[in-house]
Amino acid sequence: MANTQSEKSVFLKKLTEIIEGNLKNEQFGVSELARALNMSRSNLHRRVKVVDGTSVSQFIRKVRLTKAMELLQQTSLTISEVAFECGFHSVSYFTKCFHNHFGYPPGRVEKSEADELNSDSLQHHDTKPIVTKKQQRLIILGSALFVIITVIVLFFIFRPFADRNKLHDKSIAVLPFINDSPKETEMYFINGTMEAILDNLSKIEDLRVVSRTSVEQYRNNLKSIPEIGKEMGVSFILEGSGLKQGDNIRLTVQLIDAIKDRQIWSQTYEKKTGEFLELYSDIPQLVASKIEATVTPEEKKLIEKTPTTSLTAYDFYQRGREEYWKYWSVGDLVACEKAEDLYYKALKYDSTFAQVYSGLAIIYWYKHFSEEYFSESFMDSVLILTNIALTYDDQLPEAYNVRGLYYQEKGRLHQAIKEFDKALEFNPNDWFAYYCKGWMYVNVEDLVNVIDNFNKVASLNLQSGLKIGFLVTLCWSYTLAGFPEKEKYYAQEAFKLSDDTAQYYHLQGWIEYYLGNFETAIKLFEKANVLFEKANPIDSYYYAKNFEFLGECCLMYGQYEESLKYFKKWIEVVGDPVRANVVKAFWIGYDYWINGYKEEAEYYFNEIINFWNRLNESGKGEMEQNLRLYYLLSGIYAIKGEKDKAIDNLKIFNQKQKVSLMWLFYVKNDPSFDSIRDEPEFQQIVKEIEVKYEAEHERVRKWLENHEML
Repeated sequence: MANTQSEKSVFLKKLTEIIEGNLKNEQFGVSELARALNMSRSNLHRRVKVVDGTSVSQFIRKVRLTKAMELLQQTSLTISEVAFECGFHSVSYFTKCFHNHFGYPPGRVEKSEADELNSDSLQHHDTKPIVTKKQQRLIILGSALFVIITVIVLFFIFRPFADRNKLHDKSIAVLPFINDSPKETEMYFINGTMEAILDNLSKIEDLRVVSRTSVEQYRNNLKSIPEIGKEMGVSFILEGSGLKQGDNIRLTVQLIDAIKDRQIWSQTYEKKTGEFLELYSDIPQLVASKIEATVTPEEKKLIEKTPTTSLTAYDFYQRGREEYWKYWSVGDLVACEKAEDLYYKALKYDSTFAQVYSGLAIIYWYKHFSEEYFSESFMDSVLILTNIALTYDDQLPEAYNVRGLYYQEKGRLHQAIKEFDKALEFNPNDWFAYYCKGWMYVNVEDLVNVIDNFNKVASLNLQSGLKIGFLVTLCWSYTLAGFPEKEKYYAQEAFKLSDDTAQYYHLQGWIEYYLGNFETAIKLFEKANVLFEKANPIDSYYYAKNFEFLGECCLMYGQYEESLKYFKKWIEVVGDPVRANVVKAFWIGYDYWINGYKEEAEYYFNEIINFWNRLNESGKGEMEQNLRLYYLLSGIYAIKGEKDKAIDNLKIFNQKQKVSLMWLFYVKNDPSFDSIRDEPEFQQIVKEIEVKYEAEHERVRKWLENHEML
C-alpha cells in the first residue's frame, strides 16, 4: 500500500512540475501534457482519474490556481499579474475559476502570517550556530543510520516491482483497437487488424500473449493501464486506433510499459489498402524487439507469411471473422450464417485461402454436431475442410485444433493430442489447444497433464467470466488427483473473482462429498440451492450441477427418496439425462429401482444400453473414455442379481491404466454394487483400482513439488 501511495505521489509531482514549467503558456493543455509525458491522451486521462479523481484539464487548472494562491500570498503582484503568470489571460475568467476552487475571490487573499514570520525570522537569525566535535560525531552517526534505514526501506518498497518485472518481463495484452472511422461498419476492419497483430504476436514462444477473449472486457473501459496490466498479469500493453476511409487507412499503435505506465514506442502509419497487410507482420516484430523477446527464424517466417494475395478475399474473410466472433461470444445464430456466406465469397476470389477453409470447418462443427453425433459419417465434412486448409498451409494452428476435435470425438485420443500439439507448435499461446489437451488427458486420467494444461489455459485466458470457469476446472482437477487443500484454494480464487456465494458453497460441497463427508456436503449443496433460486437470472449451469450433486450425494448417503427428488429437478433443467451425463442417468435408474419403480428404472437402464449400442454402431464404442460404460453395465447387472456379468464388466472397466479419486470413490460407495460387494473378485478389483489411484496421486504430488506448487 505504501508503495502504491509512493508511486502516486511521484506521478503527481512529475505532472505538477511539468505544468508549472509551462505555467505562463495559456495553450498548454491535455495534448501538450500527454506529449511531454510520452503518453496517450486516453492513458493519461485514466491515470490521472485513478490517482487524483479528476480529469486532466481539471488537474491542470488546479495546479494553476494553487500556484496563483501562493503568488497572491507571498508576493506583491497584482491579481491581473498573477492571472497572467499562471496562464489565465482573462482576469474575469481567472477570478471565476479561483472563486469556484477556493470559495472566495482572489481579492480577499492576504499575505499569510506564517510567511511574514518566516520572512522576519530570516532577517533576524542569520548568525551560524557553533557546533562542537561531539555534536559533529553525533550528526555523522545519525546521518549514516538514516542512510542505512533509507536503503533498507527502499529495498523492501521496490523489491516487489523488481520481482514482478522478473516474472512477467515478456508478457503482453493487446487491447481492443479504437475505431476512429465515422462509420461503425468499418469496425470489422479495425477488429481484424487488432486480431491479426495479436495472432502474430502469439506465434512468438518467448512472449506470453493473453487471448482476445481476455482483452475484450476492456473495450470502452476507462481503467488505467497499470490496473489492466495487474489484472491481466502482464508487463506490456499494446493500444491502437484506426481510421479507414475508402482505400486510405491510418493506424496508430503504441506500446506501453504497464508497470511504469510509460510509453515505450509509438507509430502512426498512413497506407493504402494494398500496402496494409505487411503491417500485420511488421508491427509484431517491432513490438517483440522493444520488449526484447527472441523471435526465431522459424517464427519470423510464420509471422511474415501472407495469408492471401487477394485483398478482396481478405476483406470478405475479415468480415466473416467478425460475424463468427459475434456468434462465438453471444451465440448469435444469424451471425453464424452470415460468417459462412462471407467465407464462401472469399473463396470466389482466392480458392487457396487456407484460413477460410478452417473457418468453414469450425462453422460446420457448431452447426451440425448434434444431428450427426451418432452418424457413421460424423463430422467427415470437417475433416475434409481441415485437410484442404492444411494442403494450402500446413502451419495453420486453427486447422490442427479443429482436426483435433474431430479425432477426439472419433475416440482417437492420442491422435487428437498430436493435432493439438501441432497447433501449439505454430502458436505457443493458443489457450484453446491447451484446454482441449487438458480434457483429452481427463479422459485417460493422466492427471499431471490435466493440471499442467489447465494451468496454462488460466495463464493465457484472463477474461473474468472465463477465468472463473478455468479456476473451477482446476479445482475439479485437484479433486480428481486427491488434493483437497489445492481444491479449496482454487475454489477461493474463483470466489474472489465471482463474489458468487452460491457457486462457492457448491464447490465446497463437492470437495466435502469426495472426502466422504456426505452430511456436510448435503448442507452445503442445500445452502447453494437456496441462493441459486433467489438469483436473477439463475446461473443455469451451476443450478443444474447443484441438483445433480445433491441427487448423487443423497444416493450415496442412502437418502433415496430425497435423491430421486433432486434428480428429477436436474432433469427439468437439462432435458435428456442420458446425453447430459450417462453416469447420472444410471443412478436415476437405480433410484427408481430402490424406490420400487421398476418400470421407470428399466426405462433408464434400456436407454443406457441403447446409447452404448448406438456408440458401437457409429464406431465410437471402443473409445478409451467409454470404459465408464462397462462400469454402468456392471452396475445394471449387479442390481438385477446377475453377479457374474457384473464382475465381468467391472473387470473390463478395470483395464483403465490410470484411475482418479472419482472412480475409486464411486466403486467404494456406489450402492448399486451392494449385491456383489462381499465377493472376493469384487474386493480384489477395488484393491487394484486403489493401487492405481495411489500411484497417480503420488505422481501428481512429485510433479507439484518439482514445480514448487505444493
